Amino acid sequence: MRANWTVLRKTLTLANTAYSQAIPENAMFVSVSSTSDTASFQLSLNPLQVAGVGTQYRTIPAMTTWEVQKPVFGTKTIYLSSATAGVEIEIEVWS
Repeated sequence: MRANWTVLRKTLTLANTAYSQAIPENAMFVSVSSTSDTASFQLSLNPLQVAGVGTQYRTIPAMTTWEVQKPVFGTKTIYLSSATAGVEIEIEVWS
């Protein structure tokens, strides 16, 4: 079986604002990182838990990648935010 590789890019234009990104239903591996070498970002599976609200999010430090194999979370949408405006997020998806 041959895997397909897709790179999705999301720019977090405004600081402390939640942005959503759909993940393909057939994703077998997801990797999320920032192109910034100084700005961290928040990642959540709940839209109400990023951008300075709630506590159910993961802070991904600059120069760090969040990865999950065979994602089984209930939604195929991730929510992202950063305290720094203009952060570009790269999402690699293997399906």
